[in-house]
Amino acid sequence: MAKHLILLRHAKSSWNDSRSDDHDRQLNERGKKDAPVMARWLREQNLTPDHVYCSTAARTRATIKLMKEEWTPTPVVEYVPELYLARANVYLSTASRFSNQVNCGMLVGHNPGIEIFAGQIADEIDHMPTCAVAVLKAEIESWSDLEKVGTKAFRLELFQTPNSID
Repeated sequence: MAKHLILLRHAKSSWNDSRSDDHDRQLNERGKKDAPVMARWLREQNLTPDHVYCSTAARTRATIKLMKEEWTPTPVVEYVPELYLARANVYLSTASRFSNQVNCGMLVGHNPGIEIFAGQIADEIDHMPTCAVAVLKAEIESWSDLEKVGTKAFRLELFQTPNSID
């Protein structure tokens, strides 16, 4: 059975408040515009996630909040502290935690980790700009199989950025 994994880098955040901690940075206007655009694009591809694991940073939380408003049914969202500025291997281990009822899971995180993870799967991904989406497909029975198979389980199905959507 095929499982889809969507990797999403958070939408564009603001650097205007120099007193703000990195974890607390908010989305800027472009980020607030791009997140719903990408959510609609995913919906049009019939790729609305069942379950989302999201970093606890303010910019990732705001990104997924805007995206959820575009989806019915609304996916379950869990905030995972380990995804904040995570290394690539953390994305794989987090994906392996989805329940078997999840056919389409999403991970929302940050560069460089999410970009490195995507690049380990697909050579053609050498950069994930803000709000970029990589849709991966794995022929696995269970998400826990990822612990044995690793990134070789996946193949890139789609890659999209907000700038390439009209």
